[in-house]
Amino acid sequence: SIGGVEADVETMVRVIEDVINLLIAKHVIVLTDLPEAVQNKLLQQRSRRENLLGSTAIIAEGEQKLF
Repeated sequence: SIGGVEADVETMVRVIEDVINLLIAKHVIVLTDLPEAVQNKLLQQRSRRENLLGSTAIIAEGEQKLF
């Protein structure tokens, strides 16, 4: 079904975001290594998630300083 495909895409996008955040946290890449459009999307998504959750409790404290 289309709804199932959309959910799979959303899940995969979240996995990719998490991998990028992990690579940044491990100092494998830095945010500025990514294209500006990707940087902006990651920052927007992080801001949305923080606003929805009220905090980034699910993200390690060290990772909060990434952006």
